[in-house]
Parts: sequence; structure tokens; C-alpha cells
Amino acid sequence: SFSRFYFLSDQDLLEILANAKNPKAVQQHINKLFVGIKENEDHPKKFDATAIRSKDGEQVQLYSLQLIDGEVESWLSDIDKGAKETLRVLTKLSLQKLHRNKKKAHAPEVLNDWIERFPGQMLITSGQIHWTSRCEESLQAERQRREMRNLKRDWQAYMMFLAKQMTGKMSKVKRKKMSALITIEVHAREVISRLKQLARQGANSESFDWKKQLRFYFDEDKEQKNGRVVLEQTNTQLEYQYEYQGNPFRLVITPLTDRCYMTLTTVHV
Repeated sequence: SFSRFYFLSDQDLLEILANAKNPKAVQQHINKLFVGIKENEDHPKKFDATAIRSKDGEQVQLYSLQLIDGEVESWLSDIDKGAKETLRVLTKLSLQKLHRNKKKAHAPEVLNDWIERFPGQMLITSGQIHWTSRCEESLQAERQRREMRNLKRDWQAYMMFLAKQMTGKMSKVKRKKMSALITIEVHAREVISRLKQLARQGANSESFDWKKQLRFYFDEDKEQKNGRVVLEQTNTQLEYQYEYQGNPFRLVITPLTDRCYMTLTTVHV
């Protein structure tokens, strides 16, 4: 009933089942079941999970307490669902913060609050949705070249702000969060620069040079109270799964990385 058990060794699985009524003993195996979760934070007086904590120390408060009681596979499944629903809510809130005024989304006062309030994964996800939206609006604009120039200027100012922030004092968790965000946004800036050049040759939002990019969209799905994130690349469409990742080290995105993404996403067609 809990498919993640299939990826454990026999010894780890036996230890979990043997300590099914001892959540503290199960904690040491949490990071083997969830890629980004090192442990969950428990209520000091109740058997409730109140937060999840990543390997790098980032802590995310769960929007609803998850009861740690009964069969171990049952409450582990509840933590999984609770974590994903929390990330779904945070993604929507993070995107709303940026989209209150799209043209001023990169204002220092907006960015400072945005970076402080949300987990690194949600910064990257909502940031990619914002980037996709701004690029398409600029490519579809009547005065396309002017809008692409403005977009490039905006992203350059944004990158300068992030670089300046990295020179200041900050916690280890925030530095990792900022580092991962910068890696993604550097690639976003490079794509904008290429699109600006291609716009002179008549490129638009339907051109392959744009369609081949890994694009993020937010869908106000009526079946999902907090919407859903959809990824598109070429003729592929995938739904974002909200699996918590923490703030792992990210490699620089190169043209080869883009081709690898395209190959992997095409497999799902």
C-alpha cells in the first residue's frame, strides 16, 4: 500500500516494520523513502508531524498536521500527501506574489520578501512559470522587439540583484537556496538573449526555438483547489508532481543539458 517500500533494502524494510509503533525509530529511514526529506518535525506533545526538513536544513511547515499513528505505511503515506499539498499551496502563493504586478515582480522590495518567505523549490518553480509567461507575452506583443529589449533589461537587473545579495551575510540554507535560484535564472537570461536575436528574424511564441524550451505553466484546474503546474516541451506535456527536493547542488544548464531534457521528455509522448 506504500510503493516507496519497494526501493528499500530488506534490512531497512524489516527495521521499519519492526518499529512500526515507534515513529522515532522510523525517522532514520525517512531520507531513504523521500528524496528531499531528511526527517519530519514532530509536535512536542502529540503524535503529529508538523513540518518536513531537508538534508540541507531547510524546514517547511505542513499546512495540516499529519497524525503519526496506526500502520506505518498509512501515516507515511499521509506525510507524503501532506507534503505535496503544502508545496502545491506554496507554489500558488509564491506565484501570486510575483504576478500582483508582472512588470514590477523583480523590484527589490518584492524579491526580498519573496525569497525570505518561500522554500527554494517553490522559488524556482514559480520563477519558471513567471519567466515562461513574460517570454510568451513579449514574443506575442505588437511591438515585439521593444518588449524583448525590455525583458532582457529586466532580467539583467534581476541577476544583478541576486548577485549582490550573495555577497552579503546570510544563513547557510538561504545561500544554498539563492545559489540554486541563480543557476536556473542564468539559463533563463541566456534564453531571453537568444530569443531577442531571433525576434529580428520573425520568431514568435509558436517558433520551434521557443517550443523546444522546457516551459512551466500554472493551470487553475477546477478539480484542484490550489491549481496545478504543467510542464511543456516540444509536443510533450507533463504534470508537476510536487515531490519535495530541498536545495540540492545544481549543475549549470548547457545546450547539452537542454538536449537531454528534450530527449527525456519526448520519451513520455
